[in-house]
Amino acid sequence: MDLLFLDIQMPDISGIRFFHGLEKKPAVIFTTAHPQYAVQGFDLEAIDYLVKPIKFERFMKAVRKADHILFPPDSPSVSEEEASLFVKSGYESVRIRLKDIAYIEALDDYSKFILTGSEKPQVLTLMTLKAISEKLPSGRFMRVHRSYIVPLSKITSVRGKSIRVGNNRIPLGETYADEIHAWMKGGKRDT
Repeated sequence: MDLLFLDIQMPDISGIRFFHGLEKKPAVIFTTAHPQYAVQGFDLEAIDYLVKPIKFERFMKAVRKADHILFPPDSPSVSEEEASLFVKSGYESVRIRLKDIAYIEALDDYSKFILTGSEKPQVLTLMTLKAISEKLPSGRFMRVHRSYIVPLSKITSVRGKSIRVGNNRIPLGETYADEIHAWMKGGKRDT
């Protein structure tokens, strides 16, 4: 399911006009510096409407709302056992079961999957963490540092500026600390 963040006032076309022109309409959250456009945004069944300047807490509230609408807690989904993704490693595409991911670490333009319960304990791929995070299911993984993504279900503790995943200590970046703390308080669901 796609989610589009769309500014109402863009240089050549309004965001509302652009949205009307889309053949397949994704879920949308409108942004603008002009609150008077909010009614038009909601007439288009927008999930939310953010007024600039957008505070991080307000942005996260909109994302959680979208997550809840797009992926309702009681909706049928792929089983934990079946959920996987393919990544290119060397000359082959390797299937990685999501349940086997202990964490993902950035190494410049490469990323390394650290796995448990898999034939291979590590898989190196020429993908950035940003590209990988776009392939991972929402609400199950979180970036906790500029160099690390962790599965939320495998976090065993958070202490100061680090997270424990199994026997591994992962650094918790200052930029990501608020989101982790919100998740721990129940602000972000773990599926």
